[in-house]
Amino acid sequence: MHSTLVYSFRTNKDVDLFRNAGIGVFEFGKLKEDLLIFCEMIKQIHPTRIIGISAVVGESRFETEAVNVFGKHGTVNMGGRDRYQLHVPTEKPFATSKKPTTSFCNWTMYKLSEVVEGSSANVTFLHYTKADLPLVLEYLQSASMHRV
Repeated sequence: MHSTLVYSFRTNKDVDLFRNAGIGVFEFGKLKEDLLIFCEMIKQIHPTRIIGISAVVGESRFETEAVNVFGKHGTVNMGGRDRYQLHVPTEKPFATSKKPTTSFCNWTMYKLSEVVEGSSANVTFLHYTKADLPLVLEYLQSASMHRV
């Protein structure tokens, strides 16, 4: 069976729009605490895909890697690997990023990549613009969704 977990952040003003469209979205508020909850969901559901979404200004894009950098001088995991390749759909409706982020989005991508390493699950992250919301909804609805 194919299942997908979608997550975002409590600062995402579009979460209700996604939920109204039938897409379950887990919201990260307190990163470390919510990571534990989300990891329990991963253990119970065994998703094949984990998709993170966050609104941006500029251009919608799929992130291609999560790096072991947090902020200007920090790391996500002191003993962790340098980077994880993220899954980018082969039929992608958006461009791919030119360079990785180092913010909260990257932190969750990196941590979730650590969690699913060695399993059949993959991690995808999409930064999207308001103008592309219809395409984002279509992309997420085309996946087999697990309600959160």
